[in-house]
Amino acid sequence: MTRRIAHALRRRMDAIIVGIGTVLADDPVLTARPAGARVAARVVLDSSGRMPTESQLVRTAKAAPTLVVTAGAQPRTSELRDLGCEVLSLSLSDGRPDVRALLDELGRRRMTNVLVEGGSKVLGAFLDADAMDEAHVFLAAKLLGGGQAATPVGGAGHATIAEALALVDCRVEVVEGDFYLHGTTRAR
Repeated sequence: MTRRIAHALRRRMDAIIVGIGTVLADDPVLTARPAGARVAARVVLDSSGRMPTESQLVRTAKAAPTLVVTAGAQPRTSELRDLGCEVLSLSLSDGRPDVRALLDELGRRRMTNVLVEGGSKVLGAFLDADAMDEAHVFLAAKLLGGGQAATPVGGAGHATIAEALALVDCRVEVVEGDFYLHGTTRAR
């Protein structure tokens, strides 16, 4: 089951990153179930301070670390801190918290196993920053299509297939009718 694989990945992580769009759309908890030896910090990229105080991430912030990454002081900063979240202000890159600055900060905190579960904008920002070394891709065996369909990875991307980020050591499995692709982006 794809959820089983996703939760197994979460159990190995120091941090799990999503964007505010994912929080607003899905209200995730971002914890491993069942819990593992590690409890990953949940990191939300929220440059404009839209993090709902009633979200599951905020309500569980005292049980699992929650880091809200903003751009400067935001109206809810004090309230989020009072509810158990840490708020970190970072510089912006293209209107979003700078990926490299975030990774530098997580590295200073010894968070080196980081899972980016974000939507297309967050994944695109990490791709554009050349900040991916491994990919776990889950594809439903369904075709949505349409000119307005969301792409799985946004950002600037690459202009040609030759420039694209290549995965090496790829494995593909069919898991309960869906596809699971796993590969690294650089030879290890």
